[in-house]
Amino acid sequence: MNFNKPMLAAVFMFSFAACATTESTTETFVNTTEASTGFTSSTSPDRDSKSHDVDTPDEEVDKTAAIDFAEANMAKLRTDAMAGQGEYIDSVGLLLGVKKSRLPEYGTMVRENFDKIFGSSDQSAASLVANLDDAISDTPKLRKF
Repeated sequence: MNFNKPMLAAVFMFSFAACATTESTTETFVNTTEASTGFTSSTSPDRDSKSHDVDTPDEEVDKTAAIDFAEANMAKLRTDAMAGQGEYIDSVGLLLGVKKSRLPEYGTMVRENFDKIFGSSDQSAASLVANLDDAISDTPKLRKF
């Protein structure tokens, strides 16, 4: 019987250690999930959200983000612009304040003004974004603010 008491004590202690490990793992999982959810929520619009169609006075054009995006995706932007549609040209449009509901009209405008907007093949991202912004400004109904 004396043999069982130390064994019972060891099992009891290990069960607490296992709970602590489980608690730690659970907390890590929750923290990681919350962090990744916060990141994706801040970088991706909610599918059910109408936020892109709501006129909000404090919204501003994010030209810096648009330039960074354009710099990383010039060839794909050019291809989308020639087609007048696509996720890359739409993304830049949204960054420049185009209403989500007006993206088809925006795509048509970009396609029709391709030579004016894209200029030369060695155009800088900043120049492209400036040309796009000017073209959007010439069509006020595209802007959400």
